[in-house]
Amino acid sequence: MYKTNEPYTTIMYIKKPILTYQMGVEKREYSKCENSDKINCLFKTFGGTVNIGKEKNVNGIISVEDTAIIETWYRDDITSACRLAFSDAEVYEIIGAPENISMRNKTMKIRLKRIKGGA
Repeated sequence: MYKTNEPYTTIMYIKKPILTYQMGVEKREYSKCENSDKINCLFKTFGGTVNIGKEKNVNGIISVEDTAIIETWYRDDITSACRLAFSDAEVYEIIGAPENISMRNKTMKIRLKRIKGGA
């Protein structure tokens, strides 16, 4: 059985999408952090893109993509459409689907990315 050695001490907010349709196009809006659910997690960052230390040049604008992994208690309402945030200024998107560790519905790992810069 999987068990973490570190406590879940970092507090993050779950920002669930609110879907609206404007002229047939789906538009996602996310709530503010003070209106969102809180989770305790173990936050680990890798200090840059998947290729550590490399910036991306997107349409002539340099951006750095920060990646991280969090581990938290299992919640089935956290999906790949959600976002996780420390504050309204520091928001992370979920990469792929959250991983249900050992399929036991106890803990989960989530890969995140945060894009800084102009991209």
